[in-house]
Amino acid sequence: MPANLNGAEFVGEGRRGIAAGLLELFDHMQREQRPVWVSLEAPTGWGKTRIAQEFYSALARTRQTQPAYWPATIVSEHAQVSERRKIVNPPAFVHVPMSRPDYVWWGIACGVQNGTPTESLIQDVSVLRKHMDHLENAWWYRAGFVEKLASPAFSALREEVLEEGKTAIAEFGFTKAAELVGGALPGFSAMSWLVRKGVQQGKAAHARSRSLKSADEIVYQPSEVDEVESFLAKIAPMVPAVLFVEDVHDADDLLLELLERLVRRDVPVMILTTGWPGFIDASRGLSRAMRIAGDRLIRVDEQTKTLPSPFPPDATLRALETDDLASILYSYHEQVSPATRDALLTTFRNPFELELVLETYGDAESGVLDIDPADVEKLSAKVADLYKKAWERLDQPDRERLTLATLGIPAVISGDATDSRSWDRVMLETALTQLAQGEPDGHVGESAVDRAWVRIITEVLSQFHDVAQMNVAASEFIKESQRLRVRDALIDEAKRLIADGDTPADRSAQASRLLLAYGTELDAHDFVDATRALVDVLADLTGETGTIARLGEGAHSRLDLGNKRDRDLLWSFAQAQLELRHPERAIGLLEELLKVERELFAPDASEVVGTRRSIASALASDGRPQAAVDLLEEVLADQLSTLTETDAEVLDTRAQLALALADADRPHEAIRLNEDLLVTQAKTFGDDSLELINTRQRLATALTESGRASEALLVWEQVATELSAKFGPDNPATLDARSSLAGAVEDASGAVDAVAQYSALLADERRVLGPDHRNVLITRENLARSTRASGDHAEAQALYSTLIEDETRILDSDDPLLRARANLP
Repeated sequence: MPANLNGAEFVGEGRRGIAAGLLELFDHMQREQRPVWVSLEAPTGWGKTRIAQEFYSALARTRQTQPAYWPATIVSEHAQVSERRKIVNPPAFVHVPMSRPDYVWWGIACGVQNGTPTESLIQDVSVLRKHMDHLENAWWYRAGFVEKLASPAFSALREEVLEEGKTAIAEFGFTKAAELVGGALPGFSAMSWLVRKGVQQGKAAHARSRSLKSADEIVYQPSEVDEVESFLAKIAPMVPAVLFVEDVHDADDLLLELLERLVRRDVPVMILTTGWPGFIDASRGLSRAMRIAGDRLIRVDEQTKTLPSPFPPDATLRALETDDLASILYSYHEQVSPATRDALLTTFRNPFELELVLETYGDAESGVLDIDPADVEKLSAKVADLYKKAWERLDQPDRERLTLATLGIPAVISGDATDSRSWDRVMLETALTQLAQGEPDGHVGESAVDRAWVRIITEVLSQFHDVAQMNVAASEFIKESQRLRVRDALIDEAKRLIADGDTPADRSAQASRLLLAYGTELDAHDFVDATRALVDVLADLTGETGTIARLGEGAHSRLDLGNKRDRDLLWSFAQAQLELRHPERAIGLLEELLKVERELFAPDASEVVGTRRSIASALASDGRPQAAVDLLEEVLADQLSTLTETDAEVLDTRAQLALALADADRPHEAIRLNEDLLVTQAKTFGDDSLELINTRQRLATALTESGRASEALLVWEQVATELSAKFGPDNPATLDARSSLAGAVEDASGAVDAVAQYSALLADERRVLGPDHRNVLITRENLARSTRASGDHAEAQALYSTLIEDETRILDSDDPLLRARANLP
């Protein structure tokens, strides 16, 4: 019988040293309030994830107050090696009454992410959602002891509390404390918004409108990365965070952006990643993030001989010794024949491959493990070969069930490795039941055999643990008649899910991807319906414009423009092209749409007007602002033939025309139009409306371009004040307005006054955005320039020197900011 049903013990003095060093590094990070990134780099199966799991256990044992919040181990009991090696978060657990998390543990397995990068990030964030209430509780509990805190992030809050004669923030409650700091602490409401987006709770939360909403120009639309970064940066000073990313070499750009942002913030966030040598350096985005990390990054590979403090001297990721491998062998079987022992330990030096062989060949009925050495020699040390041998030992019903699951995996059907590797368990089982085959012998993903092959991703989505497992299952022979029947049933079920308005967004997206993968089997109507369903999910995700554009190219020729839903879809495709800075393509799509709409509607119909305004925006983006002006003047004339000047649609057209006039180098006309708009908008929307603030912003810009610096300064002061009152002083829109205000001060009052403005702005931007944010770099350049103009050349030269050093570290070589350095003194 196996000696250890939970798998091998954690062996290797060097690896235990790394786990101990990570624990000490966590403490150091918390004391210094600075991030750290540890990158474990070794071939697959080397034991990198096992080190992270042991680090988790050490945190749970030694860094929790009682009652403990986090469970003691990250691995479920009886987990087989295929399952255990990809576990990055603790299993579901029941909250212990009165327990609060002393830290955050957030695991992301890049190899099992599903959907687009934004969908994947939101799914990963859902891991945090279950802890949200308890994290909020922990944050406020710790933040309550104000007399013990010295963090600058809370100095303003402390002062306000003490002025009120209180000794603890907790006496104020969450709402009152948030009001005291302008809603800046912490990001719980933002995170609640984030986890409701897109794939989590419903389809696109907003409908993309064809009409220009002038207020949208200044309303800050945070990206998903913005929200996650803000949340972790705000909670970590009180509740330090560990972000564990497995197989970081497979990380998408969005996740890499998050890592890059976190490592440059001065907050206690530990980033622990695993990856493959060579693959890490081949990833441009990952290499950039590591370069930006600078001395906050510790890279550990199997060649590293000495790790920095606080890692102990014996900490190493070098290959395991034979005695350590033998320990793994005997943890599975107490008795092993000498020939088998020698053959296994000679052939399999990789611990994962050794464990997989032991699971594959292990015979629980035998007291002694005795494998024919010839069988060992037939196996190479390749994981795929081992999985194939394990597959052959499965019973036929198990193989058939897993193979049928591959017919529901978009990546298998499309042959696109970047497509979804998941399948919908409910969809598959429904399809099989409809075929009168009855339910499988144990639901897919629930039997003991399945647990070694299948990972549960969400309530309904599953994946194979490893791509090699998926490929082995997909290559299994299935009778053509059976394959076609299952395929047709899956297609029918996917169509039904898409047609059902109550289908959750993640299932709708999965069904859409499956249908698109089976695209050659669909008629034009079904293909467009699948595309539309997926666009509906992606439309509310700020980073998926490129995906929408690609979907548009695939569906364009299949659209029926006599159908309103297809016309709206075409408009969405055009907007995606415009956002991607492909104005010519956008104009072509919009003109195609306009031609149909003019046949269906009157010239002043909202559909026709909206499309014409969209074309004007595309013309301006294409470097043809005068053509945009001409078109908008025509639109405005058509509108005024049936509408009043105070109509919202007319005001939107005039606002867009003001922008176009400024772009066409006609600032005086833009000024007059914006001044007229202010009067009308005040009567229509009220004195504190976003429309007025936005028009003042346009007016200030036009005044600046006309050389009327003093007037522009007054307007910028008003804009910055109103944005601060409406959105808070730390909102990016407010900070942007303050940047423009500082420039106006320089134009109107001189460089000395501008230096003070830029210095104050820089301090706030560094606090809110982080020291290496692009806006911070721009403000540093403006500060250096104004300092030089004020006559302090030595200080300016010092500012320029450090700026160039940081930009060289942070920016890509082809970045416009870096290229502009050629013009610096």
